[in-house]
Amino acid sequence: MKRKEIVSMWNALQSCGKMEVALVSPDKVVEVDRKFMYAVARNIGLIEPIIKAINEFTTLKTPEDLEKKRQELLVKYSDKDDKNFPIMVNGGYKFSSENRELLEKEINVLIKESGFDKVQEEHIKKSNEFLDEEEEELFQPYLIKEELLPPLKLNFMFALLPMVQEELKVIKC
Repeated sequence: MKRKEIVSMWNALQSCGKMEVALVSPDKVVEVDRKFMYAVARNIGLIEPIIKAINEFTTLKTPEDLEKKRQELLVKYSDKDDKNFPIMVNGGYKFSSENRELLEKEINVLIKESGFDKVQEEHIKKSNEFLDEEEEELFQPYLIKEELLPPLKLNFMFALLPMVQEELKVIKC
């Protein structure tokens, strides 16, 4: 199984924890079998170490000096309160649309001048190659019978296919 398929399965499993996101008709009350939810929990536990390793490889750390300059720009362009302190919303800085544009331009210049844009491009290329490879660690999902699946949206169903145990049907000739 390719790493990107494992990431898709992980995302689908995480969404199944919030079933209204994954169900075809979220407004309709659907009885979700506990065996299905057990399989979801088991597979989350099996995949988590693989996902942690994938995240370690695909996460690019910004150099400290560049991050410090970026933080200074965030403060510089953020909206300020009456005491000239940055206004925070949901854990982040608040920006007017024109200041956001100025900030993005200045950050892009900073990234290009530092040469970090080339590092980012190379990292994205290597990460995509890494995600396209087969996972070396043998991943054997915990299987669940097909009839226990709730009515999931197609993208979730597709991502969860490796954990579905289909009943073999014999066709007589």
